[in-house]
Amino acid sequence: MENVKIAIDMNISQAKERFFEVYANIPFGFRGGIILVLDDEPITWHSARIEIQSDTKLGQRILEQLVTLGILK
Repeated sequence: MENVKIAIDMNISQAKERFFEVYANIPFGFRGGIILVLDDEPITWHSARIEIQSDTKLGQRILEQLVTLGILK
């Protein structure tokens, strides 16, 4: 999964690194906020962290969407 490109200038490991940098700066009270919806399911910062940290396919999809939406640059 490490070599999968999710954007022109960012691979999966770079996106993960950037996600955790951004996540660390989000106040605890906002981590329960919805950041995107995939397959009609709301994804919060907290649930995204769990999926990304666990290296799941859903975590990869979340990273792809966050990069596509410009949330991770």
